[in-house]
Amino acid sequence: MVKSISYSEEEILNWILTLHCSTEIELDPTYSKGNFYKGSIKDPLYKYDLYPQREDVIECNAEKLPLGNETINTMIFDPPFFSDYR
Repeated sequence: MVKSISYSEEEILNWILTLHCSTEIELDPTYSKGNFYKGSIKDPLYKYDLYPQREDVIECNAEKLPLGNETINTMIFDPPFFSDYR
């Protein structure tokens, strides 16, 4: 059973993977500290970030990833949110 609401990111991600993905998350181009990956959510194979927060994350702009076409099947994209109050 899949519910349509949850307050747990882990639960929501597991439902999305169950419903829509045939593999684990393979790519996260905005990995940051990897806060999504806890419990049953495995770290992706490819971890990139513009400003890496961990040694195992490669510095890279999400617009120009060093991957070929059709390299991955599943990715998560959670860009940072900025506000500019002037």
